Amino acid sequence: MITTHVRPLSARKFHAKRGGALLLALGIITILSLVAANVCRVTTQRQRACFQETSWGESLAAAEAGADIAIATLRSGAWTGWSAPDGNGVRTYQTPVLTHDGEGNTSFFAIVKVDAPAPLQTMDGAFYRIRSTGTALLSGGSGTIGQDKLNNSLWKLSLKTNRDTGAAVSGAGLVSRTIEVIARPSVLFPRAITLTNSINANTAGASIDSFDSQDATKSTNGEFDIAKRQSNAKVGTLDGTGSNMNGLQIYGDLMYSGPAILGTGGVTGQIITPFYETVPPVEKPVWTTVNGSYGIATGPINLVSGPLGAPTRYKMSSIAYNSGADVMTLLPPAPGACKER
Repeated sequence: MITTHVRPLSARKFHAKRGGALLLALGIITILSLVAANVCRVTTQRQRACFQETSWGESLAAAEAGADIAIATLRSGAWTGWSAPDGNGVRTYQTPVLTHDGEGNTSFFAIVKVDAPAPLQTMDGAFYRIRSTGTALLSGGSGTIGQDKLNNSLWKLSLKTNRDTGAAVSGAGLVSRTIEVIARPSVLFPRAITLTNSINANTAGASIDSFDSQDATKSTNGEFDIAKRQSNAKVGTLDGTGSNMNGLQIYGDLMYSGPAILGTGGVTGQIITPFYETVPPVEKPVWTTVNGSYGIATGPINLVSGPLGAPTRYKMSSIAYNSGADVMTLLPPAPGACKER
């Protein structure tokens, strides 16, 4: 006897549906895994780009800090920690490596170079060129960059080789930014005479010149020497109306605004117009003591300055010098200090 078992149609359909659901689930899981992996990749790249942008900004802050150090050094004249000038007159200083807490980069430093090239030597003195390179370390994996091509082109990261020195780079790399500053010297008295109104020179044989008490070729024992006088004196007036120099010998430049000044044959330098300058108002001093009262100052006068923190005070109603023998000399409080005339 032959026995036949027939599977119900509904059971066959159930197993077919169960197999299709499994394939669909595997497909969805695969797609979600790919999406998740791409999200992780993009997120990681954006995080890395964020850290690199922070390092790029910190490198600029380091460069600016280096330039500030150079300016402070130029003002003080103390070159402690700087290299001696090389063959091109360039001094170099590297700041200590500074560190801070937080994510991403945690350290940066600056290398600063200072020189005074010949093209920057002007009649106003030596201008200094400051080139400061700030460097910050990168984070986020060795030799990797973000996905933004424009940022990568702008930042110019050094991942394998230092772009500035050519040396091999370790770790995640570094980024450097360089700034250049032209520092103009600031002097207390940029001109021998600065006026707001007209000037009339009626002094026969008088002259205006300059000297450098710190240079033996431009002074003698720190004192003025007529044989070493310099042509760096400057006279300026904001209004030349009615002015006449009457041939006054000016070893330097004459600057003015307004109508042309007469009698400028004695000017050895340039005659410059127009002339602009902010002249601060002259306020009446409130002094409790006066070291000398001259009224109208005439003839040779020696004024002795006081020590640091205790200046001397002299009072004059006006200055009337009529010949080249009329000299006012400012003397230091002790021998060896700087002297001006």
